[in-house]
Amino acid sequence: PAVLKLALYGGEDYELLFTATEAVIELVKMNLNCPVTVIGDVVEETIPNRVILLDSRDNAIPYEKGGWEHFRDESPKIEIA
Repeated sequence: PAVLKLALYGGEDYELLFTATEAVIELVKMNLNCPVTVIGDVVEETIPNRVILLDSRDNAIPYEKGGWEHFRDESPKIEIA
């Protein structure tokens, strides 16, 4: 879907992303004056050097390698249908 392309490659990411244990995440939630959203889990590696994007039913979603390059001369062309 177009919204997935925008989320993965659009570059409009204005949130801090970090990894932490569940205990640390709870401490952060209690002590910060802003919302904290958990977006995934770090799990034991089962397939070397791969990222698998899963939907809400744990089905793999195919995607292309890509991303925002802040210092590239030309902005990426993202088509939203």
